[in-house]
Amino acid sequence: YSAGGVVARIAATQQPELYRKVVTLGSPHQGTTAADAGALFGQCPPACQQLRTDSPLLAELPAPAHPSDWLSLWSDTDAVIRPPDSSQLAGVVDYRLQQYCGGDIEHGALPTHPQSVAVVTAFLSGQALPSACVAS
Repeated sequence: YSAGGVVARIAATQQPELYRKVVTLGSPHQGTTAADAGALFGQCPPACQQLRTDSPLLAELPAPAHPSDWLSLWSDTDAVIRPPDSSQLAGVVDYRLQQYCGGDIEHGALPTHPQSVAVVTAFLSGQALPSACVAS
């Protein structure tokens, strides 16, 4: 979740044999302008700097070796990861919540939102991902 998705990406890149599937929720794979703004005001420690949109760390991470084993789930209304589509990771299974469920789904709600739970459960169990909004 969030920056933890970037950590999972680093770990799976370094030791891919340890991971069968990787799920990221609202993770700034392309960086976030929130980190950019923090850096402008001197409020961005090293971990924050690694999440900037011009981050060398993010730029150097390779694409996943088995992209069908990766899920990137994200929300259009995430106010922390800006722009929200920076949570997309090229080539992997991409799930934008608003494609199936309307409304505001903020960053903090991603791990527990019923649609997120249904999507992650389906992905990890090898089932088709929900193509409609699930009941709360």
